[in-house]
Amino acid sequence: MYRCLKTTKLVFGDRQVPIEVRPEFYEQGGMWNLNEVFNGMGKQEMLDQFPKFDVSMIQNEGYFFLDHMETVPECEERARAILNILKDYPESSIAVIVHGLLMQKIAKEVISRQNTNRTFHLAARPEQKNCGITLLEYSNSIYTLQYEFSLDPIT
Repeated sequence: MYRCLKTTKLVFGDRQVPIEVRPEFYEQGGMWNLNEVFNGMGKQEMLDQFPKFDVSMIQNEGYFFLDHMETVPECEERARAILNILKDYPESSIAVIVHGLLMQKIAKEVISRQNTNRTFHLAARPEQKNCGITLLEYSNSIYTLQYEFSLDPIT
């Protein structure tokens, strides 16, 4: 999530737009190294580095609380939940900055909801480098995947 927060600060940091950090928007797999899992940044650590962000939904102890690395089916279920969260926002336009693998799961769910007789598998293109911009629109109870644009990662 740290890279997403840095990207958000770079893109929106000087603008007068609300920036909300959601605990569901972590990278596929969660926070782990080898066989050890971590909780991720806590609320105060985020506030120290990103003071203009709304981190009210982040717990003091972090945002990742599984006792194992998140599985692909668990991530797919989280992507479905994220879409349900996003459609309930009252704003007509919102930006969501997430990791590429999670965005693939969200895009797969968008396509699957519109084509219920098929199963879709989306794979990262090697040139995508885990960074890109995807436009999803939600209107009249229909999701539309408009485009995906790859770019070099921000370091």
